[in-house]
Amino acid sequence: MKQDIIPTQLNKCDALRVVLGKERVNSIAEKCNAGDVRRRKLPTELFVESALLTVSEKQGHGFYAKQAATACRLSQDSDKPMDILSKSAVGKQMLKRDWKLFMELFSGILKSHWHLLSPLDKHYLRRFKDARIVDSTVGGLNKVLCREFRANEEGEAALKIHTVFDLKLVPVGLWVTEQRYADVNFRFLTGEKNVFYMFDLGYWCFELFADIMEQGSFFLSRLRSDCDPRICEFLSPGYSAFNGRRIRLSELKDCNLLGGNTFDAMVKLPGVREKVRLVGLKHKGEWYFYVTNITDEDFTPQVIYEIYRLRWQIELFFKWLKRILALEHITGERVNSIMSEIYAAMIVYLITRMMIEQASHAYGINFEKFSLEKCLNLVMLNCGEIITGLIHGEPPPDYLLRLMASPLGLKEKPRRKAAKAPVLLRKMHWILDRLDGIPESCLRRLRLILA
Repeated sequence: MKQDIIPTQLNKCDALRVVLGKERVNSIAEKCNAGDVRRRKLPTELFVESALLTVSEKQGHGFYAKQAATACRLSQDSDKPMDILSKSAVGKQMLKRDWKLFMELFSGILKSHWHLLSPLDKHYLRRFKDARIVDSTVGGLNKVLCREFRANEEGEAALKIHTVFDLKLVPVGLWVTEQRYADVNFRFLTGEKNVFYMFDLGYWCFELFADIMEQGSFFLSRLRSDCDPRICEFLSPGYSAFNGRRIRLSELKDCNLLGGNTFDAMVKLPGVREKVRLVGLKHKGEWYFYVTNITDEDFTPQVIYEIYRLRWQIELFFKWLKRILALEHITGERVNSIMSEIYAAMIVYLITRMMIEQASHAYGINFEKFSLEKCLNLVMLNCGEIITGLIHGEPPPDYLLRLMASPLGLKEKPRRKAAKAPVLLRKMHWILDRLDGIPESCLRRLRLILA
């Protein structure tokens, strides 16, 4: 590894500490009316720092108690150390401080680092100004919130997080509603031309298709089973028997009617004035059908199929957000504290994504080779050093970049035969023994995980 490159790259990429610095946090808090109007035992910068540290460690209940203990520990290095801080005091702070403080911090980090992020290197998507994936996930809540966030089951509470995900692997839009809120009502169009949107059947709406085409943009979605498009023109030979008739998905999937492995035609959808393209691909004996307004010949059925597979990136994001950042069941009992928890978790995710980018530049490794799940684990193990350093204007620790660029943070190479568990563990311990400059406390925590 080229360790001599690290200092130069850090000087270029460590602007993250400016966004999360003490002065910056206080100025954003004043802008959001979430600052300190009087002297508080838990000042703004310490509140934000403890919230970010705790959200990456929380496991179910006890979030406020853990945040109170974290704040007391952090205050020992300040001018006014605290002897004790109750969890009720932290709970009141979470209620009174506007959650937009965390939202503005997230937006500030994203805006200042947008130009440093690398998109997924997909040749066919370069023709678009931007490419975005839209989807939603559900998180459970305390029953006391059943009026504000109604779940599908009566008497239960759950929220739905609607997310617009960019192919730079970061969320660029977020909207929280009750679980009963229909996905089709989520408005995510930017109004700009040449933007590519990809979404699942929950957002299927003829009016949405028409709006996207009217703006000069593009969409891609799976074909709904109850849709019966009228075939206008075939772009691939061999299906003239379907010309001019309406056809259902069940008919299209009938192997006796379709020959070959691809299907390509221009169709008319109800409520949509312009023709759209219906594309089908047979993969491992099963047909997959998509509707899009991309008519470029370079976008063959195989290319359309591969592009739609990128939608899985947002599913992985939801998995990490809910499991690794513990959003599977949110502990807050008020809307303000819930939104603060969500955006605090998003900030930790974004910091991880930024540090992957730094490690990618420092060691010349394509960022697509990094495992976001492994890197999130590494960041959470060392979250105290990272967040504390950023708050106090220090760059991220370079030993963490070395860990990310090692096999501990990279995706495993595909193997023909899976290695036995003891062999993998011995290999990981061998790697740890040969990594220099890593604090002993970090090594101990990593070995505990491997034990």
